[in-house]
Amino acid sequence: MGHFEFAWSDPLSFMAPSDQIIGLLGEHFKNYVLIVQDYDHPHHFVMHKSDVFAASGLINEAQKELNAEIDAVADGAFEWVDWDLSDDDEETTDY
Repeated sequence: MGHFEFAWSDPLSFMAPSDQIIGLLGEHFKNYVLIVQDYDHPHHFVMHKSDVFAASGLINEAQKELNAEIDAVADGAFEWVDWDLSDDDEETTDY
């Protein structure tokens, strides 16, 4: 008595993927924010957080970093390449 064994090999296999991720984040990190969006609901998101105040700070800092990345793209830090994929000069081949 007092000893419990799972009937399946992985004790996390009965949990939803988001619950598994939240469990792992809680074990390894002091604070976390997880924001996910389902393929079927593009205008809806689900947010899980360890602490509302820490989440606010994490999101504010993440927003600053994202804005810096967007500004880098807008300032030309990345070079867009336009590939000419037209087959004007080449013979068409059936595959």
